[in-house]
Amino acid sequence: MAGSGRIVDDLNQALYSLFERDERLYLLGQDVADPYGGAFGVTRRLSTRYPGRVISTPISEAAMAGVAGGLALCGNKVIMEVMFGDFAALAFDQVLNFATKSVGMYGTHRPMHFVLRCPVGGNRGYGPTHSQSLQKHFIGIPHLSLYELSPFHDAAPLLERILGAGEPAILFEPKALYAERIRRPGRLDEMLACEHLDGGWAHIWAHIGTSAGTGASVALLAPGGMAAQALDAARALVAEGGVQVHVLVPERLYPLDLRPVTGLLADATVVCVAEEGTEGGTWGTEVAARIHAQHWDRLSRPVVLVSSRGSVIPAAPHLEKKVLAGADAIKAALRSALGRSPATRGKGRPGGPVPLPGKDVPDQRDSVDVQVPKLNSNDRAYVLLSWLAADGQLVRAGSPIAEIETSKAVAELAAAVPGTLHIKAPAGAECMPGETIAWLTGMPGGDYGGAPQPAQGDSGAGEPALASEVRPLAVSRAQMRVADVVSESHREIPAAFVAADACVDALLNALPVLADAAGGTFGLLEVLVMAIASLQPRFPACFSSRADGGAAHLTNGAHVAVTLDAGNGLYLPVIRSAEQRTAADVADQLAGLRMQAVRGTFTEDDLTGANIAISWNNEPGVMLVQPLIPPGLACMISVAGSRRDVIMTGPGEIAERNVVGLGLAHDHRLVNGREATAFLRELAALLDDERALLRIISGRDR
Repeated sequence: MAGSGRIVDDLNQALYSLFERDERLYLLGQDVADPYGGAFGVTRRLSTRYPGRVISTPISEAAMAGVAGGLALCGNKVIMEVMFGDFAALAFDQVLNFATKSVGMYGTHRPMHFVLRCPVGGNRGYGPTHSQSLQKHFIGIPHLSLYELSPFHDAAPLLERILGAGEPAILFEPKALYAERIRRPGRLDEMLACEHLDGGWAHIWAHIGTSAGTGASVALLAPGGMAAQALDAARALVAEGGVQVHVLVPERLYPLDLRPVTGLLADATVVCVAEEGTEGGTWGTEVAARIHAQHWDRLSRPVVLVSSRGSVIPAAPHLEKKVLAGADAIKAALRSALGRSPATRGKGRPGGPVPLPGKDVPDQRDSVDVQVPKLNSNDRAYVLLSWLAADGQLVRAGSPIAEIETSKAVAELAAAVPGTLHIKAPAGAECMPGETIAWLTGMPGGDYGGAPQPAQGDSGAGEPALASEVRPLAVSRAQMRVADVVSESHREIPAAFVAADACVDALLNALPVLADAAGGTFGLLEVLVMAIASLQPRFPACFSSRADGGAAHLTNGAHVAVTLDAGNGLYLPVIRSAEQRTAADVADQLAGLRMQAVRGTFTEDDLTGANIAISWNNEPGVMLVQPLIPPGLACMISVAGSRRDVIMTGPGEIAERNVVGLGLAHDHRLVNGREATAFLRELAALLDDERALLRIISGRDR
């Protein structure tokens, strides 16, 4: 089932609809007016359409909340946007002691049409002060309702309903979801289906692979920010067999109404609540208390709670993943609750690796399987190339422990949790996706795995390292692989390079129009992907590869790769058939690829199949970039930072313009200098031609 629009666009259209119908509606926030349109573009173009009612405020959340509460007290409807949910703490006093109390402290019921919008959550690399989930701090306040956005709930009816309720409300909007698609009831994919229940609950279950009334049943409650992680965990458990998983996504967090899902909860073997906030006084504990009170006689065990670690949230993506609750934590908790062990999970599957001779199966208590992930759709089996950690070694969560070789590449397998490694399959063994090749046991609690621990030989607490001590600089395996590609490129490819400045004044002026044509956020990178793809018919050699015998192998279509580096490795994911995609498709895919780069969740298919590439270095102060040519490609285009340039426009006359430095590295065996120069000149001319860009973005060139 295809989605029908991105969540950020759904929110934007919902606001338009509300403003169109109600002249007493106001929106307050920092930088919400055009041209900025809010930190995440939710309010873009709204102030232009409704001037005077969309108001950019000074940087004071307490003052904003006070003004919003005053407007609501006077009978208006008000939506207040906090730039980052972390800053809602600064508005807490006005919410607790004025807005919510005003409903009933004047001797009669006083409607307060006031909604506080809070972008929350991590997985964006924003660090300790811009990544928190503060939902639990607002639970239990009288006359305050709490809601959380998800891919399964439309923003328009939700906002209309809570604005019309007459009591203050907070709408928590997980930032990581803004680029996701709205999901309608029906089939989500080949495994999962979705339905809407009363009370705003979304119910997602596996419509294949399980039979009603057989096996264990899991009820997994997850608010919007954790819905995707819960679905990943559900897919993995269902694929293992013998369990039904029902993911329940609420629209409203508080006041809590479990009546629409009572039947599913009462029949569940295990009930689990997963949320991104830290433990203690959470929505999950509120849910658990209600379930224990209502269904204690039918529960096989207490409700399982999954939360993030009690830590500040690091900005480094690999450390952020260790702190925040995710699919691996949910799977581990549910497997433990179901009593699943390496001896029983996957039992009877043929073709698995043979255990090491004389190797005893470890104690199954508190153990987690190390399973082979699906890496390549073309391979039925892979080779366990090598172990990167020794049998019996204590490993950290996220640390590499094995290398798996497919027919196309070598992938690194990381530990999902901290623990002692017990190797089952020897290096060199053939293994199938889903097979268990090792176990992790005796997982330590506390902070181990949540933050880097001193390595053996490093100075511990209270023992500062000597100033003269020489410490080695750790180089990641991903970085070493990039170095291997660079070396191969320099060794094998006779590269040449041409550079040019591209004036982007027309592009900058046209961006609002291009964004309208694309139906969402659109920038220089999105324009470049589509502009480059449009040149493929005229410059086929630039999209070629070297065939046997030295001839050029021409391919149909433009499969454009883009370099992405979120701090955990350099990736080159591919947008296939870019010339056939709509502008909205390109914008959506790039947004999704950026999130995959942050999370490090690329598959092999994401990274193969390119026939041209963009080296994206569009940072202030970067004037020129000379890229390498990835093996297998004829060309790679580099994009430097924007800068102001002065040119002569006539005798004694000068003018300023905005330019971007473009470069083109090309394989001289496939593309000669004249053709490379013509290609780059044509690309620069496109970026300076507003009409041509609009034709490309609107699809009229296709």
